[in-house]
Amino acid sequence: MRKELRRWTEILRERALAEGLSFPPVLFEEVGPEEMAMLAAYGGFPRRYSHWRFGSEYLRYRETYRYGLGRIYELVANTYPVHAYLLKGNTLLAQKLVMAHVYAHADFFHNNLAFKPIPKDMEAEMAHHAAFVEKAMERHGARSVEEFLDLALSLENLIDPHALYIQRQAGEDKEERPPDRLQVRPYLDPYVNPPPAPPKEAEEGASPIPLPPRPTRD
Repeated sequence: MRKELRRWTEILRERALAEGLSFPPVLFEEVGPEEMAMLAAYGGFPRRYSHWRFGSEYLRYRETYRYGLGRIYELVANTYPVHAYLLKGNTLLAQKLVMAHVYAHADFFHNNLAFKPIPKDMEAEMAHHAAFVEKAMERHGARSVEEFLDLALSLENLIDPHALYIQRQAGEDKEERPPDRLQVRPYLDPYVNPPPAPPKEAEEGASPIPLPPRPTRD
């Protein structure tokens, strides 16, 4: 990193602490557009397992930058210490704004409750996954492993990441059962099994039933 940028990292760090932010150490690194596209495709980590999806994402980020349709000014990984990548070619003013933004990211990672369960050694964990998949490809063949990964990743959109944090009320998931009907001759059915009465909220002047029935935090 340039000497001027190193000086500003300390200035901005002291200013962020003075404003009340708290965060672990932050390591800044300047990277070019190609490397930034690769890091973005890998989710902010320098090493991931081999799969065509990462290559597809890399091409999308690279071409978006090449044709002036978008620009990744920085990329921050929630690790300890926090790793932040700055795009080479940014003006000094842009880099200062980005670095100040990164310190806010680091404060959020460090203090937000949703990030508490996330291990801070994810960079090493991702590298371990990459090595594991590479060994599997050597043992079983790249095609077989890639087909397995395709099937596994196809489930990704079916998993609700917020499911663990939803506090459901007792009986909330139970479906309402239709009332039991007595088996009678058709001409007796309207009398023995009359249709259900209209809901009270349908009556004129009645208050509608709140949905959800109890106040629920988003």
